Order: sequence, then C-alpha cells, then structure tokens
Amino acid sequence: MDKMMKWTIIICFGSLLLAACQTLGPVAEIPDTGPATAEFPSGLYEKLSSEKGRVFRVDNTASEILLFMWRGGPMANKGHNHVMRVTNMEGAVFLPADMLSGEPRIDIVFPVADIDVDPLALRKEVGGAFADTGMTEEDARKTREHMLAEDIMDARRFPKIGLSAKKVYGELPKLAVDMVLTLHGIERRRLIPATVRVEGDTLTATGAFVIRQTRFGITPSSAMGGALYVQDPIMIEFKFAARAQ
Repeated sequence: MDKMMKWTIIICFGSLLLAACQTLGPVAEIPDTGPATAEFPSGLYEKLSSEKGRVFRVDNTASEILLFMWRGGPMANKGHNHVMRVTNMEGAVFLPADMLSGEPRIDIVFPVADIDVDPLALRKEVGGAFADTGMTEEDARKTREHMLAEDIMDARRFPKIGLSAKKVYGELPKLAVDMVLTLHGIERRRLIPATVRVEGDTLTATGAFVIRQTRFGITPSSAMGGALYVQDPIMIEFKFAARAQ
C-alpha cells in the first residue's frame, strides 16, 4: 500500500473515532416507574385566589422559546446549525402578594409537533453561521421529520415538553428559578436565571440556559459514519409575556 494512502486512511479513521466519541455520551434511561409526562395543571391556577397573589396567563402572540443546536465533526462544513422556535404554548405564572414568604409557581407546556424547525426567515434574523450555510425549505422539512421520528424526539410517544417551577429564589426583577424540565419522558431539575418584570397587568420574563440531549435519553443525530453530527448541547432562550387573569 502506498505510504501516503496508508496515512490518509489512518487519519480518516482517527477522525471518525473522534467524531463518535464526541457525539455519543451517557444516554439517560426512562425510570422503571415509567416515562414522565408534561401536562399543564389548569385546575391549580383556577383555584388560586386573588387574595394570595396574581395569576398571569402566557400570551402566545408575544412569547417564544428558541432552541439552538450546532453542527460538529470533521465534516461539519457539510451540515447546518439549527434553530427551532416555539410559539404555541399553554402557560401561567403565579406571583404571591409577598415574594419573600409566598410560593411562586410557573408552568409552561407545549406540543413537540408544533415546534417550528429552521424557518428561513428566523435563520436570517439570527444571522452568522445560521444564515450562511445554504439551508433550503426542503432541508428544513427533512430536519423536522428526522427530529420528530422515533429515534430522536419520538413525538408520538412523548408528545409534550414541559417547564415547571415550584420554587423561586430572589426578588423582582432578578430571579433564580428552580425549574423542572420534562423532555422525552425524563425529568431534570436545574436553576435557571431569569429577568422578570411586572408593569400593570403585564408580566415579562427573559432568560437562557443550556441542556444536554443525552441527559434526556436522546442520542444526538449523526451522518457520514459519525464524521458529521449534531453536538450534544442545546441552548434555550425564552421570552414570555403574560397577562393578568
């Protein structure tokens, strides 16, 4: 075998191994008790009285969640970064009359099937490497089909994603929200920084955090024998507007 060809094969093989190591991590498993489900507790918010505090209902026309995912691997230049948007959600926020002694509550639930995957106008708005990789509407459609499929999000088995908080630290406008994220049948808990403001009958909340797909039992997708893959982290940005009930 030609010496140059031999080294080329070794380098390519090593690149594939490196890609595989970076792509695959410890994928979480659904507990023996069964998959966790995300359901909006509408009855709870109906029972909360105005004497204890205020209930704000999420306004879908002024709220959105953005999810950012990045390409990786030796052949990353052949792939795309991804941005996904959620605008159809059911949500509410309860703020007690006294934030120091009361118990705030936040619940947001949305269908996986309603996630808008790689809308070209949004990619252009985000800019940078999200706008300049040649993504087409057909590419976006195929990405969405792949994401909802059984081997990734499995939207048929796990149709909803939920965010729920029963504990909040701090005082307005800067809060640390003790949030439980329900995704792919698995619950994970983490502290999320948020800026929350109340002006009259309107509440706004903004913030961002990062999760790993493998922490929720999802194996990041890959192609070309692992030389092209979606990186494990997902960055989530949120902007909520809610109106007093």
